Amino acid sequence: MKTAHALVLYEADYAPVYYFPRDEINMALLTPTDHSTWCPYKGAASYFSIISENDDVLENAVWSYGDPFEEIAAIKDYLGFMPPHATITVSEV
Repeated sequence: MKTAHALVLYEADYAPVYYFPRDEINMALLTPTDHSTWCPYKGAASYFSIISENDDVLENAVWSYGDPFEEIAAIKDYLGFMPPHATITVSEV
């Protein structure tokens, strides 16, 4: 997937996290899970598993903040991908 609309968040000492617009992701490859987490800076995150072409399942590999805090509202319709499950290459245009 290529996009010019990804968002990048820099949090504390963590590696940058890239968020991709939900409407640019093939949601048919994602299955919602019951897993959730809480971030004191963003709010509640819900998770999705990725189903690969050969039916392998990567559990809880994608997350989304459906109702993020106002200060971070820009990530509302975006998805984040766990680094071990996704390779992200950044290029300047």
